Amino acid sequence: MGIYWSTFLSSVRPPPPPPPPPPPPAPPQNQFLELVEAGVQICIVAVIAIGIFRAASGAPVIVYARRRSDIWDRGFY
Repeated sequence: MGIYWSTFLSSVRPPPPPPPPPPPPAPPQNQFLELVEAGVQICIVAVIAIGIFRAASGAPVIVYARRRSDIWDRGFY
């Protein structure tokens, strides 16, 4: 009888739970956006380096300020 009951119980047992769903896929890496960000960082570093170099050489760091103030003073803005 032991074999009969074990066979019967194994056929009545509920199926095992389904495996957990796979994790959601990672968002695709936007390579263009990464290139733009890298380019912006390079430009920022270049502008800072040029400003430091111009300040060290004695040249005015901001060139257009004099001309803009002249335009504002004349009322052409």
